[in-house]
Amino acid sequence: AALVRDGRFEEAIGLLAQVGTVGRAELILLQADALLCLERPAEALRLLPPAPPADEDGVAVPPRTAARWYNNRGCLLVCASLLAEAEAALLRAVELAPDEAEYRFNLSLLHWRAGERRQACEGRLASSAPTRPPRTKPSPGPLSAPL
Repeated sequence: AALVRDGRFEEAIGLLAQVGTVGRAELILLQADALLCLERPAEALRLLPPAPPADEDGVAVPPRTAARWYNNRGCLLVCASLLAEAEAALLRAVELAPDEAEYRFNLSLLHWRAGERRQACEGRLASSAPTRPPRTKPSPGPLSAPL
């Protein structure tokens, strides 16, 4: 992860090839991120099949990882102009992690690109809305009340 964060994408891809990524969703996502940063979205998309793989023991990935998988796949599908598949992936990401504004925002961008302006704007408004109630400030005491 540090190599990708530091912009050392080729190095990250080489290291991931050495350790292997089969059945390791987090590592596959890192490899796809590195490829996308190298402007190789088609290669990145080939790494992300329609559903994230289970680990070596057959255990499904955690919902947050699955949501990231579907979001990243959806964005790569948009790059490939496969909008119907992209929408399905992004909807799944939002379903798994409804509190992630980024995923709802990406879905809104897809709708905008598809010419669905109203749906895009409605989704954008939903993605900017707080997912939990705002904190309330204590009411001012008599000394700090406005005159």
